[in-house]
Amino acid sequence: MQGYFRTQSWLYTRSLTGFFICVLFFATSGCGRPTFSKERLAESLVELCERDYGLKGVKAKLHGNVLGAYYSADRLLNDNFWLSEESSEKSFRLITAISRVSVSTDAEVDFYCVVYQDTRFPEVELVLLGEVDDVKRADMWALSPDELNARRLVDLKASPEIKRGEMLKALFTKMGLETTLADQFMGGYLSGGIAESIDDIGYWNGRFFLKEIEFEEFLASQVANRLRLMISQDTRFVELATVQVDGEFDPNPPNSGFTLDVNLFTGDAEVIDASISEEKLRELFESSFILIADILDGYHFWDFDRARIYVKNTGTERSADSAGLKELYEKKREASDIIRGK
Repeated sequence: MQGYFRTQSWLYTRSLTGFFICVLFFATSGCGRPTFSKERLAESLVELCERDYGLKGVKAKLHGNVLGAYYSADRLLNDNFWLSEESSEKSFRLITAISRVSVSTDAEVDFYCVVYQDTRFPEVELVLLGEVDDVKRADMWALSPDELNARRLVDLKASPEIKRGEMLKALFTKMGLETTLADQFMGGYLSGGIAESIDDIGYWNGRFFLKEIEFEEFLASQVANRLRLMISQDTRFVELATVQVDGEFDPNPPNSGFTLDVNLFTGDAEVIDASISEEKLRELFESSFILIADILDGYHFWDFDRARIYVKNTGTERSADSAGLKELYEKKREASDIIRGK
C-alpha cells in the first residue's frame, strides 16, 4: 500500500472539539437502543449533516465495516491543492457528524472514510481514513490529539479509477484495438464499486469504491505513512528529496508480520547505492525499528513473527522479531541488538 499519506493540523485541532461534543452527546443519550440503526446508518449520516451541521449534498455508504462519506464543492481546494480555510471548517463539521453516528450504532463500523472533491478538479480526490476505536479513545482522553492525527491516513491523489481507465486505453491502443472497448470494459469494471486495496478507496462517477478493511492492513498502511514522514523530516536524511514507503501485512506464520518497502529519491532521480553510506543506512534502520516498536505498543499489537524493512535502492534488508521489538520499546535492548539482516 502506498505510503504517500499526509497530515494536517486542522484534522485534530478542530476535530478534537467535535469529539468533546460527542462525549456530551453520549452522556445524555443513555444506554439501550442505538441512536443510529445499521439499516439507516448512511441515510442518518446524510440527514444529520444537513440538519445539525448545515452540510447539503453529502453522500454516504456503509460497506462492511467501513462507513464512507463523500462531499464535493466548488473551490474546496486552495492553490496548493489542500483544503481551504472555509473548507476546513466544513470538514470539521463532517468529521464530527461521522464520529457521532459511528460510535452510536448497532452496525460494526471499525473504520470511517471521507472523500473530498473540488468540482473544478473531478480527477483529484482528498481521502481521509481513520479507525473508529481511535475516536472513542480520544473521547476518553486516552489518546492525544497528536497521536490521533498521526494514526489517520490522508491522501491527496488522482482517482485510481481514472488511472486504470488511462492504462486500459493505452493497452488497447498498443494492441491495435478500439479505445471504445476499453471504455466499455472499464464501465463494467467500475459498476462493481469494489476497491482492491486501501489505495483504491475513493469516489468516482457517482459511485463509492470501498472495501472491508482488516485492522492489520490499516496498521501496515499507517506504519508505512509514519515511517515515510519520519525519514523525510529527519535532518540526518536531509539529502533525500522524496521518500516512498509501501506497507503490507502477511498473516501467515512462521513469517507473519509487516513488510515495508522503501524507495529513496534525491530530486528527480533515485538514489544510487554510493549515495547512501553504511552509516546512514544503519541510522535509518535503527530509527525505523524504534518508531515501529512505538507504534505497535500503542495498539498493544505483538501477535506476529517479524517486521521487515527492504530498501529497494540498495537491495538492503533488515528485520526484527516481535519479541525483540517489544523489548526495544521497553528499553530492555538496543536497536542494534535486535536487528538482523544482510
